[in-house]
Amino acid sequence: MKYASKRDLWITLVIWLGILSTSYGGVHALFFTNPGQLEGFILMLLIAGIPGILLWVWNSTYYLLTEKHIIIRSGPFRKTIDLENVKAAKRTRTPMSSPALSLQRIEILLTNYGMAIMSPRHREDFLKQLDDYCPDANIEK
Repeated sequence: MKYASKRDLWITLVIWLGILSTSYGGVHALFFTNPGQLEGFILMLLIAGIPGILLWVWNSTYYLLTEKHIIIRSGPFRKTIDLENVKAAKRTRTPMSSPALSLQRIEILLTNYGMAIMSPRHREDFLKQLDDYCPDANIEK
């Protein structure tokens, strides 16, 4: 099942302020400072690139839970977790960097000492389905 990422207001503001300030600053520098050819090219890349990546992350962060895998997608970033490696899962509010647009998160511990953090919009449904697929794992209910 596909779960969209929950979006917190403060992360929404940070992303959109980043998009707007980068766009405004780049356009302003491009048209009002008379840059050379190389500087103008670099500015054009920044004007398009930074907002483009932020929009890509904003619009494409989701989690796909299947009977065998968790697939995490967030813009250009992708990660696949085999469910046989899931050791435990719990609710968390950790601010660690992760493909999550909210602080209402799930921390998944893996058997190889790895970890994944995500923020599905329907966190309780995700945990219930994960528990169904991983009966031997310690899934917080």
